[in-house]
Amino acid sequence: MVILLVLTALAPALFFIYDLWAVTVSLFIALPFVLKKHRVSPAFPFLLIFIAAAVLVSARSPASFESFIFVLQSLLYAAFFLAGVEADGKKALVPLAALAMMPFMFASKVNPNVVSSYAGLLFVLITLAPLAQKIKYILGGLALFFILFNSSLTVLFVLMSAGILAGRRKYPPAARYGLPLIALFALMAAAVNFQSLTDRFSWWSEALKIFAANPMGIGFFASKYYLPSAAAQNTLFAHSFLLQFLAEGGILCIIPAVFALRAVLKNRMPGKYNFAIYAVLLLGALDLSYYFTAHGMLAAFIIGLGQKKGDGSSPFFPFSFKIIFILGAVLSLLMFHTSRILAGGAVHLFAGDARRAAAEFEEAFEYPAYPALLAAKAAAYSIIAEREGLADFRKMSFELQSKAIPDRRSSAYRDLENARKAQDMGLLRNSCWKILLLNGIRPRHGQ
Repeated sequence: MVILLVLTALAPALFFIYDLWAVTVSLFIALPFVLKKHRVSPAFPFLLIFIAAAVLVSARSPASFESFIFVLQSLLYAAFFLAGVEADGKKALVPLAALAMMPFMFASKVNPNVVSSYAGLLFVLITLAPLAQKIKYILGGLALFFILFNSSLTVLFVLMSAGILAGRRKYPPAARYGLPLIALFALMAAAVNFQSLTDRFSWWSEALKIFAANPMGIGFFASKYYLPSAAAQNTLFAHSFLLQFLAEGGILCIIPAVFALRAVLKNRMPGKYNFAIYAVLLLGALDLSYYFTAHGMLAAFIIGLGQKKGDGSSPFFPFSFKIIFILGAVLSLLMFHTSRILAGGAVHLFAGDARRAAAEFEEAFEYPAYPALLAAKAAAYSIIAEREGLADFRKMSFELQSKAIPDRRSSAYRDLENARKAQDMGLLRNSCWKILLLNGIRPRHGQ
């Protein structure tokens, strides 16, 4: 377990280097822990049912590659939930080492809002840790500094609201006496960054529209293909994990998740753990935090830490989780292989060597379906067709790009339709580039 908790301390650096690579490594690091015998919280069976539902939603999603990434993340979250259930207070100190990484994350130009939300989770963990009050004040003040540095209204509001919900007498003085200060900071941040508040209402509205149009879910991480084609032009996320989860997971996933949440709340320990669990849940409702693996791992650990320590339930559920976790670890290797091929082939594509790029893309696994890989193949084939006058490559490029676009309202699809009518390879590549850019794949300067 100590190795697992060290992973949470390293997570801010590890997961912002390359997320899928970090997920794959973390799954294998967590595997020995998962294969041991564990006490099982009443919420755990519902977590497994949710993971099974997420697999079904992902399998039917046009963006199944991205969606299965969230399934892999969910397996890690379940493992860290188990770790929290079994951890004692002293072991809870290990993840706090992540505070030392916050300055480096700022210096590395990681999105400051992402840093702030992670610092908010560390602040929550500080309130649970068995530390002297002076140490708690120092570390808590440090975590708040990183939040205030970016005037992060959302995180400050979450901490304030969680404190009010928990009740002033039910958690440590370090949090209790800080509430008025946190409330003041939240009001100041609202005045400085009011636009953030109004934007969220627009993004949340779009997430609800996606759910209304697709009640069975569109697949996790697939919102980025829908949101840019709607009113929220400046975001790839709904900025609410809860609402984006609803839109992407649909009814199949939200039902077991609600039952898991109900079990967590019924089985939580009183006092300071109320504040911790409310803060974690509110951050999920008001921000996109748990789509970042580092955040989700730490949040799951905190929730597990707040659960009553029972004797567990039927051995069926731990056994099932072990099987699912092993399968997930294997799947992560296949997806990592495909992801690396896409990255390598994209270098040749942007350098103009379409034949070499296409040859590399052909070595990737075709499932889970990866819109970015399909669009990259389509772009490579269109260049070959245009240069060499190959009709079969022209036909394949249109077919691949059609499969690469999950949302038919998008500008990428409009470009594809116009390209098909005019048989214009340039317009077709415009459509491809838009899908690649949504996935963060772009040429280096000078290419």
